Amino acid sequence: MTIPISFIDLAPEGLTQGLHIELEAGMTALFTTSGEHEVRLLSRIFTGEQLLEQGGVRFDGVPLPEFSRNQLHQLRRSAGVVSANGGLISNLKLWENITLPLLFHGGSVPENSRALIHTYLEQFGLGNNLWTLPGHLNQFERKAVGFIRAAVTKPRFMLYAGCFDNLPSREKILLLEHALKLHAETPGMISLFITSGTTSLEQLEPDLHCNLRHHPAIITRNR
Repeated sequence: MTIPISFIDLAPEGLTQGLHIELEAGMTALFTTSGEHEVRLLSRIFTGEQLLEQGGVRFDGVPLPEFSRNQLHQLRRSAGVVSANGGLISNLKLWENITLPLLFHGGSVPENSRALIHTYLEQFGLGNNLWTLPGHLNQFERKAVGFIRAAVTKPRFMLYAGCFDNLPSREKILLLEHALKLHAETPGMISLFITSGTTSLEQLEPDLHCNLRHHPAIITRNR
């Protein structure tokens, strides 16, 4: 059986040495780093934006450096990323930020996606902010919009790259509840959570926890 995501001898400078992990379909994984720089670095490695001379990431058994341009494009289409600042485009309004991936890849926003977007917006208290620019949203709202934008594309993988850090407890719990609900409702989805070590995600109970603040990394599994 092909493993959807595997980390082979992953050794980014300052993180760990010889990390080897395999993530099967349906798993959740938490990576705890020692700071925001490491969060960004891991995110870039996981999405193929930064390649390593030693070790790396494999998707469906294929090392990222061997991906063709088209394969990398397809991989990124199948992955939803929620970054620490939401990753929104500053001159696009809230609705435009959310629907941009759907328009770019499909040319339109399906009716069921519209309904889902509106449901999410109401649940996050953003129903009246459709035409608001990102600069007028607070930190949590930007992250919530980033989550909605990723979720409605029906991704195969979700990457939460520092988006839970520096959030008040109530807002962190709300965002995490939606992340876990999305995971539970999407068969085979793999969800990767990366934190800078400044927050705790007690509700997560991941299948695998890799603590990269220690050398070597401490890996615990619930499966």
